[in-house]
Amino acid sequence: MHAATTPEPHLLATKPQSEAVATAPHPTKPHALLAELARHAAASFEKTADVLRLLGEVDRTDAWSEKAYGSLFSYCLGELNWSEGEAAKKIQAARAARRFPLLLDRVRAGRLHLAGVVLLAAKLTDDNARALIDAACGRSKREIEALLAARFPRPDVAPSIRRLPAPSRTTAAATASLPLSSAAPVVRSAPGPKETSASAPAPTPTPAPAKVDRRADVAPLSAERHKLTVTIGSATRDRLARLAALTSHRSPEARSVEGLLDAALELLEAKLMKERFGVGAKPRKAREPKAATSRETPAKAPRTFPKADRRAVVARDGLQCSHVDRVTGARCGETRWLTLDHVEPWAHGGASVAENGRVLCNAHNQAAARRSLGEELVRSRVARRRADGGRAGGDGSGGCGDAGAMGHRGATAPWR
Repeated sequence: MHAATTPEPHLLATKPQSEAVATAPHPTKPHALLAELARHAAASFEKTADVLRLLGEVDRTDAWSEKAYGSLFSYCLGELNWSEGEAAKKIQAARAARRFPLLLDRVRAGRLHLAGVVLLAAKLTDDNARALIDAACGRSKREIEALLAARFPRPDVAPSIRRLPAPSRTTAAATASLPLSSAAPVVRSAPGPKETSASAPAPTPTPAPAKVDRRADVAPLSAERHKLTVTIGSATRDRLARLAALTSHRSPEARSVEGLLDAALELLEAKLMKERFGVGAKPRKAREPKAATSRETPAKAPRTFPKADRRAVVARDGLQCSHVDRVTGARCGETRWLTLDHVEPWAHGGASVAENGRVLCNAHNQAAARRSLGEELVRSRVARRRADGGRAGGDGSGGCGDAGAMGHRGATAPWR
């Protein structure tokens, strides 16, 4: 008789887990669902701390060399099935945690994430470790970057424009760099590869369709200074050159790229605040309502908030979602995709006045709509709006029956 074969350990671990996921009851109440997610998130922090601890020991003892890999990085990719980025980050974090064990304690407690450990790794010393680690606890990656920039400031970078290479299958690409202070920038291409024959010209690469990245990178340099990296088109570059020429008689600060950008953003901000929330608009005299005759049907109140009421709502709530968590009392911190929402739904007779208005983000606008009008109606209206291209009213006023009036929830944020 043949002895019974024992399944591989990873198969023993995988099968019950997949069955548990398939058969586990899913809570339907939001609070129960969120509580379950929080428990799993806490457990994941503990597992991350254990992984970093063990990875540090594997690195210290070179235990990975028992396998057919030439480095710990290769072992993580081939044996642990990690991606290149994940392996690099975890190895860096494990080495930092081996030197500063406090990092593991903070990760295990859920107070510090892996990205934060990686950011701190290059800045930690025996003198600043405890203070810097504790200062980074509870902060996002972006906040930790700002914290490190304030404590370890870097000098400003010179403004420049660099021509991006056209996508092609060849490795040859033209690059150039020049200061933005030039009124008429001339981009010089870098020399290409040497030709193998004087009579045989280099083949012209066939450009592929370019994928334009509309996002911008903002990296803190110090507490008050940041570096902005953004891809622009030729028209925007030419506009910058014309503005530099038009402001050539002004102070160096005013005609710098930062000065031009700040002045343009100030004008755009004032324009949008006036269009969406009536801020800065001249008040109009209130019109006397027309007396309805006996034959006329009384007109329904307008859905859009008047500019005076929009100004009052924004002055009261600010440019931030006013939703408050009923359990913790915390206010939603979202400042994008804001709408003016009716507390008493307009569809139920709510008036478009400041006392019945509030600032809500798109997500909480839709949540309020689902509670008031029902899931099916909201889904149908959102689907219809997206089918129409997602166009929204420029005034930013949306009611519970018009959830998502300010744009798609899944749109890409302009900042990374």
